[in-house]
Amino acid sequence: MSKNKELLKKDDIVQAVLIADDFSEEFDLVTKNTPFVLLPLVNKPILDYTLEFLASGGVDETFIFCCTHSDAIKEYISNAKKTAIWANVMDVHILISESCTSLGDCLRDIYAKGVIRGNFVLVEPGVISNMKLLPILQEHIATLKKDKGATMTLVMQETGLEQNGLCSMEETLIVTNDTKQVLLHRRLANYEENKIKLPLEMFLEHAEVKIWYNPRDTHISICGPNVLPLFADNFDYQTRWDFIRGIMMVDEVDDSTIYCHVLSDGQMGAAITSWDMYQSISWEVIAGWFYPITFKTQAPITFGKSIVKGEKCLVSSTATLVNCILGDNVKIGEDVSLKNSIVFSNVKVDQASEIYNCIIGKDSILSSKSKLKNKIYCDSQEVDRVPLPKICADPFDGFETSDSEDESYTTSPVPDDTKMFFSEVMDSLERGIEDKLQCHNLILEINSSRYAYNVSLKEVNYFVCKAILSLPFQLQDGSQYLQALSRCLAYFSPILKNYIRDDDSMNDCLQAVQDVAIANNELSSCIVKVLNWLYDKDFLSEDVISSWFSNLDNSVSIYSKVVPFVKWLQEAEEETSDDEDD
Repeated sequence: MSKNKELLKKDDIVQAVLIADDFSEEFDLVTKNTPFVLLPLVNKPILDYTLEFLASGGVDETFIFCCTHSDAIKEYISNAKKTAIWANVMDVHILISESCTSLGDCLRDIYAKGVIRGNFVLVEPGVISNMKLLPILQEHIATLKKDKGATMTLVMQETGLEQNGLCSMEETLIVTNDTKQVLLHRRLANYEENKIKLPLEMFLEHAEVKIWYNPRDTHISICGPNVLPLFADNFDYQTRWDFIRGIMMVDEVDDSTIYCHVLSDGQMGAAITSWDMYQSISWEVIAGWFYPITFKTQAPITFGKSIVKGEKCLVSSTATLVNCILGDNVKIGEDVSLKNSIVFSNVKVDQASEIYNCIIGKDSILSSKSKLKNKIYCDSQEVDRVPLPKICADPFDGFETSDSEDESYTTSPVPDDTKMFFSEVMDSLERGIEDKLQCHNLILEINSSRYAYNVSLKEVNYFVCKAILSLPFQLQDGSQYLQALSRCLAYFSPILKNYIRDDDSMNDCLQAVQDVAIANNELSSCIVKVLNWLYDKDFLSEDVISSWFSNLDNSVSIYSKVVPFVKWLQEAEEETSDDEDD
């Protein structure tokens, strides 16, 4: 038993309430015959992610509240209990009420049933997380002892400016004090004024005030015993936001308080509240942000172009796929262009079709030369998918190679981001070679770090190559630099192959070789051997090496050392040309 579990009373059972319906029209087109929580997220039902999170977080008993498609959910849970890991550690019950039309109605019905015995975890639909629930629950219980009016602890995710995976409709400003009590909670999406005034008393009455701009709402809340009675007494509380606003603004409940816990240290939480969030979270799952909560795939990921395939997929060799997730039994015809899209199971896309930034529902058939852009398509119907402003629009943007991407190697939106990215890549590679980790797992870590620090593809190529060249200096195995570097190059060849794919990435690699060699005599003395190895393994081409050398300053220390190698390349090329002429 964990230390946090021991802190709870022996007769306390950690309970959770999971609302299965989203009560919006966002997903109506694809949920006519399928429950929202059973929609696939990277080829695994959303419900699986949520239950796995709750079980691993220490929840003993979960109540799934269904308003629609209850039979499908009951059947799924019944079958999953035979094999699911969560079934061994957590009891799952299903509550049904077809008359409920909001989260508030569901909670009032649960209160009437009397199944919740105290504090509980409220989980809204579409949640995925790897957070440790028990410490947050224990923190909430400790707060209740000090503040009898404490009702709810909101769980938020710390984020960076303009980070992907944020919904502009949930843009929020939260102010807390040193006890994490929420002093102000303001939704900014529909806020009419362009300024928010913070009372001076807020700063005078509290020793510490923290202002959180736009943390990601995980849609997970730790609720006290008084939450359900408050919903029961206030029928105008239809959503959790209604509840928060009521507690924060209405005088009649001014003895009640709300607290906020902000996740950090690798703990993640998110909820699928829109198609844009669905697509963003899909990429975060692929990148490993929610590890150890992860997806299942029968086919390997094509890392270079971010493609995940389900079982029994048939893709034509002439089709172009970039940043795509394919469900089971998907058939992609000849000359199809499929980019930034998610395709559910049993879909057929006929030849010469062009699909961009779309969600294609289950069992759909797209005839030849179909053209869809920014659409949700299902049952021969389509609706426009209007991208949300800025951060939620096209969450895959920035992960696709662009010919126009000409950022410098050290340019980044935040000055220290590239340094932090380089440091994390170094840590991943060092751990990878010492623990003999598979390179495809390391690529996931690198892509995850790229996403976290918002670095460009050019910077990723450069710093990955620089890290491999620099790693021998950190390996304390007593070997000489060249010997250690040879080991690194051989071991990390799959990583180099993943990132060095065209002339631009070759130039990024050569820039890294040049910079490390100029700064370190160890590489400078063996630079020709390194260049020859990269050339021999087809990571560098003759033309790119020659072009790089022609722009190399002849005053730098490595220039004279590289001259014989470049001359040999040129002579070999001339001899090859002569042989072809003969």
